[in-house]
Amino acid sequence: MQCPNCGAQLPDNSSFCTSCGAPVNQYQSNPDSFGQNTQNYGQQTQYGPNGQNPYYQQNPYGPNTQNPYQGPYGGGGAKMTRQEFDRHPAIKRCKSNITGSAITIYICAGVTFLINVLLTMNFFGMVDILLLVGLGLGIHLGKSRACAIILCIYGAINVLFILITTGRIGGWLILVAAIYAIIATFKYQSAWTMYQNTGMLPNT
Repeated sequence: MQCPNCGAQLPDNSSFCTSCGAPVNQYQSNPDSFGQNTQNYGQQTQYGPNGQNPYYQQNPYGPNTQNPYQGPYGGGGAKMTRQEFDRHPAIKRCKSNITGSAITIYICAGVTFLINVLLTMNFFGMVDILLLVGLGLGIHLGKSRACAIILCIYGAINVLFILITTGRIGGWLILVAAIYAIIATFKYQSAWTMYQNTGMLPNT
């Protein structure tokens, strides 16, 4: 089957176009539900002059043009859910950056845990672990900009503390991961807001 908006080839059971995000009408994804011999009133019929159906009107906006009186893609303005949006190829790179940042934070939390277990088990070390894991989950699952910003502040303080106490630069990996998380989560939320407002997907 083809996307009614951009003409891209889609699997027969598609609900949304994987290229432009437009919804695919039910009759296109499952034509058998309307019968095998359903008449196309866009073609010539026995009614009206010249064999045309007098009740049929062509789309004045063209097959690939938005109808200004409907949603972004016509058909009442149906849009992807958040889960379908997350699976769309247009934001694949953005989601990969978010996931990569979160995995880096999980690794840092694991290293901190091992240091606390093997060397010294102290209260502040466990707080660091819980904080890193919590912020990592907020970034990974919630795409939270607030968690990314908090993590960046925590990372900067951690680097400064290590520098003052030991005279060496340490803990910088957390700060780098936080900066990447800020960029990626802001891009993701911006893309979602744009899609909700306009129905358009970012060009990435």
